[in-house]
Amino acid sequence: MKLRILFLVALLLSLMTTPARAQGAWTVTTTGTITEGYDLTGTWAVTNSLAGWAYTLSITANVGADDWQFFDSDPAIHRDALSGFGGAFITTLTINNQTATIYSTSTRGGSQIIGSQVSQAGIGSGIDYISTAQSRGDTGAAIVAAYNSVESSKVAFVPSTDFNQTIAVMDVSSADFDKYASFSMPNAFFYGVPKTLSVTPANYVSAIPEPEIYTMLLAGLCLIGIAARRGFFDQRKRPASRLA
Repeated sequence: MKLRILFLVALLLSLMTTPARAQGAWTVTTTGTITEGYDLTGTWAVTNSLAGWAYTLSITANVGADDWQFFDSDPAIHRDALSGFGGAFITTLTINNQTATIYSTSTRGGSQIIGSQVSQAGIGSGIDYISTAQSRGDTGAAIVAAYNSVESSKVAFVPSTDFNQTIAVMDVSSADFDKYASFSMPNAFFYGVPKTLSVTPANYVSAIPEPEIYTMLLAGLCLIGIAARRGFFDQRKRPASRLA
């Protein structure tokens, strides 16, 4: 009886959870200085204006082709792009030694773009660039948007178009780089100029089950408990079958 109950519980749990996928994710992080912004929420313990404060912005997003509405890969120009509606993502922002992490279960409009034209074909062939743009698509949730972008036509810094590669923390403060960072949520936003960039592979970001899923799970477990209490799974209480 116990084995049957455990089997049903395991089956119920498997139906209520989202399996991990093999494609993985990447985390794009920039650090720099905020040029314009404000915080009316008190999240970062700064009085109103964020201008002049240092920041660290990390965006973790899935990079599997099946996680996005559109996938464009063009080896001829050494560029891969994922865009449109996408999966879950995580935004982590640190200002004034205060860190806020925001989990979003879906992207209503975003992009992950990687290019290695300078690295592959040399200066004058195009640009190397890393770009991640995310906009929260959760139904009924407050809009959260985050953006990190660094590109250069003069510096080879993206070895390939593999989203799962590692780019160690590097200085992008010179005029050889065009760079931009931004973040917004209700009553808080900033624009910033990155000074450093890093890219690291990350674990696949699974969507957290909605509250109603947990309610269904709890109801299912209760039904299993009631059935077990009434001896539904106890074979000893069932009448023996009779042969005609």
